[in-house]
Amino acid sequence: MFLGILRAFHEVASTGSIRRASESLNINASTVSRQIAVLEHQMGTELLERSSGGVSLTHAGSLVAEFVKSTILEFDSLRTDLNDLRGNRRRLVRLAVVESMISGGPLQAAADFHRRYEGVSFQLKVMTALEVIDAVKKGECDLGVTFSARPDPALSIVASVPEPLVVFFRKDHPLMHRTEVRVEDLAGMPLALPEAGFIVRQVFDSACYDKGVQITPLFTSDSFAAIRAFAYHSTTAAILPARAARAEFSNEDVVWRPLDENGAKSTTVDIIVQRQWRMPRLIQSFVTDFVAAIESRNAPSA
Repeated sequence: MFLGILRAFHEVASTGSIRRASESLNINASTVSRQIAVLEHQMGTELLERSSGGVSLTHAGSLVAEFVKSTILEFDSLRTDLNDLRGNRRRLVRLAVVESMISGGPLQAAADFHRRYEGVSFQLKVMTALEVIDAVKKGECDLGVTFSARPDPALSIVASVPEPLVVFFRKDHPLMHRTEVRVEDLAGMPLALPEAGFIVRQVFDSACYDKGVQITPLFTSDSFAAIRAFAYHSTTAAILPARAARAEFSNEDVVWRPLDENGAKSTTVDIIVQRQWRMPRLIQSFVTDFVAAIESRNAPSA
């Protein structure tokens, strides 16, 4: 009963709406309202400010919301571990993954893991690095696979794998005979780049700024596959994470060279979770398999 009240309050706090919370929980809005009233009575103070546009948290409500979120996460993790002990491994693992890693490990790891634990299923959503971080913070996924995650008090990095940036181009490109490429070498050349919101682009732009190099991209996209394809068909150089350089094109047609900049060499693929979350043993086991799958598909050499 009390856990149901906490879940109702958590949904209202997350959605800012009693109606949306009721839809998410598949119960009547009046039931949600009663549960919130019971919790407010037990806390001895109002937790929500109600208006025609929805509800918002009071100061006390914000404190309770943090406690409730942590409590629900701990309870769900404990229940999962107890189910493991009883041999009941039925669970949905929700993943939010950056596009460059789709062929870099998660699909192989998920397939292999399901063979060992048939009750485990997976939901995978492809997002930008910043969207992955937001999804983990909101509890919309269990694990996030993002690019060069920055320190955040709400998140924990449970695994990290090197993922340097490379310059991708056809073998008839003027840079073909370079073993490494500097941003100065790219000045004045047509480039295909991720959009400005991508961390890959931000790292590259920062390197250009540090060297005083002006870059005007010929082509930008939110899809690494599109960037690769445009670079191939237009003889344009593209800036990509190393594993995103794995392309549908034959190695006889394309190459990639390391981007010789400190920031571009130290980028990583990071697996992140909510810091408050007590990660179930089953999820810990999947993370181990996931990292092994990534490392078995090493970033491509030049």
